[in-house]
Amino acid sequence: MSLEAVIEAQNAALVENTNVMRDLIAALLATGKPEIAPGVRIIDTSVSPAVKAVVKAQKELEAKKSDKKEAEPTPEPTSGEASTEAPATESASVDAGELAPWADKTAELHAKLKDLDPNFANLKEAVLGINRIVGREQAEAVLSRFGAQAITAKADKKGLDENQYPAVYEMCIGVLAGRVDATASME
Repeated sequence: MSLEAVIEAQNAALVENTNVMRDLIAALLATGKPEIAPGVRIIDTSVSPAVKAVVKAQKELEAKKSDKKEAEPTPEPTSGEASTEAPATESASVDAGELAPWADKTAELHAKLKDLDPNFANLKEAVLGINRIVGREQAEAVLSRFGAQAITAKADKKGLDENQYPAVYEMCIGVLAGRVDATASME
């Protein structure tokens, strides 16, 4: 198999895995649980439009199934499956309006970066800003959530893959907004 074919296969697998993770996160948010990943708590009261759309589609599908099987009870979800019982507008936040203590200090950097593309330069600025303003522990926790110790690979440190930039950048924006604490259950 040629190198190009291997790269193409790896890219296809990454896209598929990303889509699966998005579905899993949407399903987890639909359950009303406060974690989007082990130890990563959502403090924000808003749910993204994409997540709302997924939850709405799940509910519509469930409604169609129940219309067809009105006589049969709806099966309870087994462990690992997400329930679609939560309303689309229900928040997965721990406490409505609660922000991390550093939110005021990072507000300016958050405002600057929140609408930018998740490219290397912006990701680097976000991670270094978290390191400088919030603390090294938080910056390292963000990277470690994605199996990295640095943004780019070094001789003794594993770096991020370019395909991970959007997800890492999204977490950085959450930390800068004060909605996410990447160290939540790493203590």
